[in-house]
Amino acid sequence: MAKRGRKPIAPATPEELDEKFEAYKKECRKDARVDLRTGAEVHRPLTWVGFMAFLGVGYKPADFISYYKAKKEFCDLLTRIGNEIEADQLNGAMMGDYNASLVARLNGYTEKTENKHEVKGGFVWKEIE
Repeated sequence: MAKRGRKPIAPATPEELDEKFEAYKKECRKDARVDLRTGAEVHRPLTWVGFMAFLGVGYKPADFISYYKAKKEFCDLLTRIGNEIEADQLNGAMMGDYNASLVARLNGYTEKTENKHEVKGGFVWKEIE
């Protein structure tokens, strides 16, 4: 039985990983759709999961990142890639192209409010006759 899809790509150098990320960004820009409300062209959002699928590796993004961050030469590049992905998602959410609540959830942003309920005094129980 013939194998389907592409061969997994495991970049060996930071330069290779950077080239693959640039190719992934171009593919996302090329894959645009038209927003029916505004008529504007909206590109596919950048995500770590999408990048892993583009590379064809069978890792979870967290495993991929921790593996490459253990190699010191990849640290700066992975930080830049993560920042670009997050910036793309945030900008898309602020412009209304992407679902803002989903982007917030993906990036771990939460709005926390503290609800403090104090009862002053006490309850007095009376027996009903």
